[in-house]
Formats: sequence, structure tokens, C-alpha cells
Amino acid sequence: MILGCRATLIILGILSGFMAGNVSWAQESEADVVTAQAILAYDDKKYEEALEFLNHALGISPNHSEALYYAGLVMLAQGKYEESLPFLIRASRAAPDSISILFQLGVAYFSLEQYDKADPLLTRVFQERPATNNVG
Repeated sequence: MILGCRATLIILGILSGFMAGNVSWAQESEADVVTAQAILAYDDKKYEEALEFLNHALGISPNHSEALYYAGLVMLAQGKYEESLPFLIRASRAAPDSISILFQLGVAYFSLEQYDKADPLLTRVFQERPATNNVG
């Protein structure tokens, strides 16, 4: 019920953005809704479905940091470490202070045995959040 109410509010916000002529805000909101659907699919381990939603969200808003992040997570979950890099790199550019993004980018580099690239990222994560799992 809460998700339904939240989705309704977001949709109303999108419509009011269109009516007010604020198309970029409306597009970002639409990308947020589609990304939320992707996150639900990701949580259910429906990775192909999640990727479809994420590709749609990125078609609406190509630099949507959360959609980029989750696309990287989907690739990591599938063991596609090399394929996760473009998404995570773009996500880190879109949200350079996101420790979650930096951590996953570090994990991707580490998984590819690119330790010289993983080390500064994981060190930063450890410095800022030493309690993060698997980063000690």
C-alpha cells in the first residue's frame, strides 16, 4: 500500500512537471520510478528484468546515478565484472561522493585483479566507513 501511494505521488509529480513545462524534472522523476521497479526486480534476483528497467531509465536520463549503480550491481551479481565497469565508472562520475558506488567499483576492479585501481577506492571506503563488510 505504501509503495502504491508513493508511486501515485511520483506520477502526480511527473504530470505536474509536464504541465508546468519542467520537462527535465519530469524526466528525472520518470527515471526514478523506472529505477525503483528495477530495484524491486534486482532484490528478487530477476536480473534480466532489472536490466530492462534500468536500460529504460537510462534512456530517459543517461546520467541517472542510481540506475547506473544498479546496472553495475546487476552485472556484478551475474559475475560480469568487466561489463559492470562502464556503469560503475559513470555512476561514480555522476555521484563522486557516494561511498556505495566507490565500494562496488572497487569490488569490480578487485574481482578483475586490477588491484592498483581497487586499492585507492577500497582504502577511501575503509577510511570513511570502516565498518563496511569485506573492506578491512
